[in-house]
Amino acid sequence: MGESSAKNLRGESMTDVIFNGSSARKPVGQASVELVFDNHDRKLKGEYTNFNEVSIKRKVDREGQSIYSLNGTVVDDAI
Repeated sequence: MGESSAKNLRGESMTDVIFNGSSARKPVGQASVELVFDNHDRKLKGEYTNFNEVSIKRKVDREGQSIYSLNGTVVDDAI
């Protein structure tokens, strides 16, 4: 999810993780991964203490742009 080196993912660029299609399926324009953490036990502290679940998501498009979100809210990837 947070890997920024395509080489470590066995590719040349991050866009290599996007499905290029097959004889039965068309290519897609983006790839995404989302991790959802269960926080029913309230082990997370700070502003996320009261959330039952916390999700972290990354989307990569064919132009190589990455969009990160936390609980559905886009965050600045420079943080």
